[in-house]
Amino acid sequence: METLKDIKEGDIFYIPFNKKYYFMQIIHITKDLPPPYDVDYKYGYFIILFEKSFNELPETIEDLDLMNIYKIKYKPKDTILFISHWDIAPEIKLNSDMDNYKKYSKYGVKYFGNAKISKEFNPKIDTGFILPAKYKANDDGIRISHTPVDISWIFYRLEEDEKNRNKRFKGIKVKYFKKWLEIIEPEIIIKIENIIQKYENANENISRELRKCINAINKLNEKNNFIMTIEAEDIYDLLEELSKKHGIKDFEKTIEDNREW
Repeated sequence: METLKDIKEGDIFYIPFNKKYYFMQIIHITKDLPPPYDVDYKYGYFIILFEKSFNELPETIEDLDLMNIYKIKYKPKDTILFISHWDIAPEIKLNSDMDNYKKYSKYGVKYFGNAKISKEFNPKIDTGFILPAKYKANDDGIRISHTPVDISWIFYRLEEDEKNRNKRFKGIKVKYFKKWLEIIEPEIIIKIENIIQKYENANENISRELRKCINAINKLNEKNNFIMTIEAEDIYDLLEELSKKHGIKDFEKTIEDNREW
């Protein structure tokens, strides 16, 4: 990871990880710290990692979701990736003294642009932009206060989530979209395959079942944002193949009138 300098509030950076792009934003910069913290630190950068990831690098900031914060999936569960990075110099860099420095230095954190900071993050964050950091949770038990750690903690948490996800879904059987396993959460693949399999097994009101299938996929994608160009083509081709077997003649019109991906 290259040292990030000339950092401004609202700056957006992206991290290529596991063939996806994750986005984070600098939502606050603290420069005046009270004793005894002013001895070791002069700058505090408060960073949020967003939930939505992309299979392809978006073209504009408008394509991003700058409100929903990444919630750790496994341990520590119910914690959002909201960290503060502290340094004596006005920059963000990895700590060369840490054990995993070499491992995490491979990550390329790249500047993407600058955008207005959301006033309503989901979940709503604690705006205690100072040290010491105090543990705070919302009514749902989700930790909403910043974690004062090196930026490498973001890499570590993404890796741990990936490791635990792979452990949980080891040996998973996929019928339609095996090649998706490298880039999409297995539970999402299971859900969309169950939706499509229900359509495949339908034996009456086939046109209605096709519409129901497409609308169910719309809702799944609205919640998880996993359908990009390749995934859309794969789904289209599969539904077209199944529709031919069902004898549907107006497939193209039905899917174009109903799909949102």
